[in-house]
Amino acid sequence: MTAEVWREHSSRPSPQDLGTSRRWRRAGLVAALVVALTALPSLLASANTLDEIQRRQAQLERALSGSQGQLSSAQQRVAQAGSALNESTAEYQQATRAYLDAEAKIPGAEQALADAQAQLAAAQSALAAAQAEAARAAGELAAAQEREAAAVEALRQAEAEVAAAKERVAALGDRIVTKQKSIGQVAAEAYQRGALGDLESLTLILEADNLEQFNARVTYVQSAINAEGSAVADLQDIRASEANARVQLEEAEERARQAREAARIATQLAAEALARAQAAEAAAQQAAAEAAAQQSAAAQAAADVQALVEQRDQARVSAEQAQVADEANYRALRNEESSIQAEISALAAQVREQAAAADAERARLEAERRAREEAERRAREQAASRSSGSSSPAPAPAPAPPPPPPPPPQTTAGPLAWPVSGRMSSPYGYRRDPLGRGWRLHSGLDIAAPCGTPVRAATSGTVVWTRYLYSYGNQVMINHGMVNGAPLATSYSHLSGFAVRPGQYVSRGQVVAYIGTTGSSTGCHLHFMVYVNGSHVNPMGWL
Repeated sequence: MTAEVWREHSSRPSPQDLGTSRRWRRAGLVAALVVALTALPSLLASANTLDEIQRRQAQLERALSGSQGQLSSAQQRVAQAGSALNESTAEYQQATRAYLDAEAKIPGAEQALADAQAQLAAAQSALAAAQAEAARAAGELAAAQEREAAAVEALRQAEAEVAAAKERVAALGDRIVTKQKSIGQVAAEAYQRGALGDLESLTLILEADNLEQFNARVTYVQSAINAEGSAVADLQDIRASEANARVQLEEAEERARQAREAARIATQLAAEALARAQAAEAAAQQAAAEAAAQQSAAAQAAADVQALVEQRDQARVSAEQAQVADEANYRALRNEESSIQAEISALAAQVREQAAAADAERARLEAERRAREEAERRAREQAASRSSGSSSPAPAPAPAPPPPPPPPPQTTAGPLAWPVSGRMSSPYGYRRDPLGRGWRLHSGLDIAAPCGTPVRAATSGTVVWTRYLYSYGNQVMINHGMVNGAPLATSYSHLSGFAVRPGQYVSRGQVVAYIGTTGSSTGCHLHFMVYVNGSHVNPMGWL
């Protein structure tokens, strides 16, 4: 027999050896089974304990997820209440400034009213003086007009006297002419008779036939001589009367001229005085009308200022009441937020405690498993040592019972994925509000993308809600459970539509919504927020 055949033959056990080996193997299995049966109640109890811990942990995580949703909603309400408080405070401050500005205008309005009243009083006094002056001027004009009427009458009389004087002068002139002619004729006759004329007269007397005729002729001659002398005397008288009439005419004409000039001057002065009085009265009336208008305007301005003060005071009171109400609402919401935050902290602590308890239970089960395997190994060794005198090989070790299945994963791990591909239009942190409400904390990332672009879950988790949430517009909130030892949640806002429903489990990268511009938004973009322990943080530390 060759060496190989011998080795093969010598290594093959005999039937007796096989029997002995089977007996020892059965003994080892029995010992292992005894050990396993001894440990079975402990294993069952441990499995029940771990299941209870995991069930409790799942309940706590669900409660934590709900509380985180409540906290997120409370924080958003707090943010909105803070915005409302800031706005009402700003409105109250603005209303107060407007009220103070209006109140500051009261002294000026009152002073303007007092000045206008003083101007009106002065204008009314000036009007009274002007009216008195106009009345005086009217009286002077009436007197001047009376004087003018008297002067006109005097002028008429003077002109009548002048006319009469002219008639007398003319009549005397005619008489003078007649007398001159008569005297001229007598003189001519006398000249023609010369010295013979007297002789003829004497002859006429002497040739009388009787005494009676003589006396008659003497009387005739004497009458002729007297007539000639009388004609000369009459002519002298007429000439004297004419000269006197001419003097009277000149005097009458002078009186008429003076009367006419006096009447003209009196009328002119009275007219000028009346014009001045009327102008002064018109000016006074204008000044009084302007002063009355100024007083009316000043009174209206004062009334407007008073009404403005009352209106702004009412606005200030309303703004103050709104501020007080907003402040009370803000404090109540902050208290609610603090209460929810405390609840979340307690739940997170319990989740951590349950996780630690689960880890401890798994460690204990692992230690029990190792101890059980060690006991089985020792039992096999003891069984093998009792059969050490036999040439049969040692029995094969019994397979260890399978370990309990690991619990389903409750948390996710790893960094978050970008929810959408686009340009980051606004980072996390303080910025000037795009809606013009001053500097405010921007609590997330703004990622610009066209409306309708799919939005994906940053990592796996459970959808807490899909709803319209005030200034955030349409929003999806996802609870990711414990990540890196802390409760983690993400929100996606200003959406145009939803692709998931509350309570739905979503995977990392799954489409959950679509880009929009709902709520307080100035354009198509995604407002992405990350919550750790219920408080928003900078998402860049998790992406």
